[in-house]
Amino acid sequence: MGAPSATLSPMTITEQPPQERLAGDAPPLHLRDLTIEGFRGIDALTIPRLGRVTLIAGKNGIGKSTVLEAVRVYAARASAEALSGILRSREETVTSLDEDGDPVLATNAAALFYGRAPSEGVCVSIGSQGSGMLTVTVSPASELESPYIDLARFSPHVLDGVWYVLRATIGGRTWIIPWLFSSEGISIPRAIIGRRPSFADRGASTRRPIDTEEPSRSIKCEMLGPGLPANATLARLWDNAVNEGEDTFAREPLSMIFGDAVESVYMVGDARETRSGRRAVVKVASNGSSPVVPLKSLGDGALRLYSVALALANSKNGFLLIDEAENGLHYTVQSAFWRMVLQTAQANNVQVIATTHSADCIRGFAEAIAANENAANENKEVEGILVRLSRKGGTLHAVEYDEHELAIPDEQGLEVR
Repeated sequence: MGAPSATLSPMTITEQPPQERLAGDAPPLHLRDLTIEGFRGIDALTIPRLGRVTLIAGKNGIGKSTVLEAVRVYAARASAEALSGILRSREETVTSLDEDGDPVLATNAAALFYGRAPSEGVCVSIGSQGSGMLTVTVSPASELESPYIDLARFSPHVLDGVWYVLRATIGGRTWIIPWLFSSEGISIPRAIIGRRPSFADRGASTRRPIDTEEPSRSIKCEMLGPGLPANATLARLWDNAVNEGEDTFAREPLSMIFGDAVESVYMVGDARETRSGRRAVVKVASNGSSPVVPLKSLGDGALRLYSVALALANSKNGFLLIDEAENGLHYTVQSAFWRMVLQTAQANNVQVIATTHSADCIRGFAEAIAANENAANENKEVEGILVRLSRKGGTLHAVEYDEHELAIPDEQGLEVR
C-alpha cells in the first residue's frame, strides 16, 4: 500500500504564541525525578532523572507497570477514581456488604499498600524532590470530625472492625480522599459514601459527603496499554481532540506503515449514543477510488499508532503513560514511532513514560534519540532516557542511560531488559 514515509514532523496540537516559541527554553517537566515508597509491589524506588520521554525496561514482574500506576496516582492527586480504577484493572476485588447487608463486590484497598497490610500511619509516597511529594496516609475514620464522614449512616454489621480513610498531602495542602475501608482492606462503595443521609431527622443536616472535599489540583494524564484500546476509549480521545480543534493529525502516524495510501481517519457513529457504539474508520486511496474500511481491519499496529497519536493530543501539558509500548508494532516501525513520540512530546509539552521488555523497542528508541539529536531542527534538544529496573538482594534499583549513553548498550549489545 505504498512505502513508509521517510520523515515525520511533530503533531503540534495548538500553535504556541511566537514569544513562547522564541524563548528557547523547553517547559519544565512535571517530574524531573521519581521516588516511590510503599506503593503496591514497590517498597522503595528512586529514579534519579526522568526525561521528556522515558522508556523503562526490565523483566516481567519487576515493577514497570507499577511505576506507571504510581505516576497516574501522583497526577490524579490520589483521587478515589484513580485508585479504584487501578484496583479494578488488576482485579483486586473482595466481597463486601452494602448498607442493607447484601453482598457486593468491592475494591480491595489493602492492595494499594506494600505488604497489603494497611494500618494507622501506613503511607504511600510518590513524587519528586523538585516537584513535591504526594503522601497518602491511612487514618482512623473514628478520629475525623464532620464534615468529613458520618459513620452513623451505615448499618452496624457493615461497621464491624476498624475503619480507615486516606489523608493526602502535597505542597502543604491536606485533604481527605473519599474512601472508607476496613482493616481487612474491604472498601465501601463510593456511591454509598457520597450519598447524603436519608433519615427524616437528618433532612436539615449541614454535613457534606466526603467526596466534596477539594483536593490539590490534578495534572492531565492519559494511560494506554498493555492491551489495545476499546472503541469507547478511542471515541473519547477523538472527541476531546476535535473539541480542541485538532482533526488533521490522524493520518500521519499511519503513514509509517501505509505511506500515502491513507487519506484520512475519523470516527463514525451517532455521537449522541454511547461511545462504545462508535468506531474508527480509514479512508484508503485505491485505484482512483477511496473506500472506507474499519481501522481495526488494518491490524494491531495501525490501531496502536493511531491510539498513541490521539493520546498525545489529549495529554498536552500533562503525562502520557504507555504500558508495553512495543505491542502491535513491527520492529521496522519502532524508530519512526519513537521519533514521532519524542518530537510531539516536546512540541506539546507532554511528559511521556513508557515501559517495554522488547530489545527491538529499545533499539528503535536508541535510533530515534540519535536521529533526533543529530537533526537540525527546533526539536533537537528533546531529552530521552532509558531506565532499566532490576533487583539486587531483594531491593529494586534503577540504572539510567541518557541520550548519549544509550547508544553504547545498543552498539555493544549489552543487556538492558
